[in-house]
Formats: sequence, structure tokens, C-alpha cells
Amino acid sequence: RDLVDRAYKLGISFIKFEDPVPHNRVASVLGEADGFIMSYARSSICQWGSSPVKLFNYMAAGKPVIYAMGSEYSPVEHAGAGISVSAGDPQALAGAIKKLYTIPVSERIAMGCRGREYVAKHHDLREIGIRLEQALMEVV
Repeated sequence: RDLVDRAYKLGISFIKFEDPVPHNRVASVLGEADGFIMSYARSSICQWGSSPVKLFNYMAAGKPVIYAMGSEYSPVEHAGAGISVSAGDPQALAGAIKKLYTIPVSERIAMGCRGREYVAKHHDLREIGIRLEQALMEVV
């Protein structure tokens, strides 16, 4: 709510704040976006990497992602699915938004496709389940 109030006080009208989306509508709402921003404050929790579910939802939606996390590893960068910047750096985030805006549509589409392919290959729950089953069978 603080961001909504701040945007109103500053007269910022080009940002749209939406209510939370029910889980069964997430995919259709993501399909309406041109791209996504995944941003967390720099934290020791993320020092070895992060795996937020929203990130994989964003990548699976087939749109480019701006990844602003306090982690050395960026799945977005690894997949070629968008732009990675340092967490907690508003100038870098603004620069990434401008850069993404100026990238040709064909390259933004390609970024989104690479993100979708990455998630399908590395984070598909069925495939993860199969690998888990195989690992457990080896132990048993």
C-alpha cells in the first residue's frame, strides 16, 4: 500500500497497481504483460542463488525478464531470457527497463522463448519428480 500512496503523492500515473491475482488466473494475466521484473533486496539468503517460483512462472510465460536479485547466479542470464542487474540499485533497474524497451521486438520474443525452453528443460515438475524417484530408488 505504501507504493500506491507514494505514486499517488508524486503524481505518477503511468504505473498500474493491481489487486492480487487468484492462482487460477495467473497464467492468463501473465500472458497480457510485455515483460516482467523479479526484484529482491540484497540479502544473505540469496548469496548462493535463488529459485523463486514467480521467476519460473515469468519465464514459462515466454516474456523477457529483468532479474534484480542479490545473487551471483542468474537463471535469467544463464538462459538468455532477459537482463540481470544488481539488487537494490534503482539506476541499474531503470537502465534495464530502458534497455529492454529499446531491444527489437524480435529479440524480446527470442528472450521469452529461451526462458520458456529453460523452464521446460530444468524446472518441469514432472521431470523433477522422475529425477527424484530415480534418486530415491538408488538409495533404497
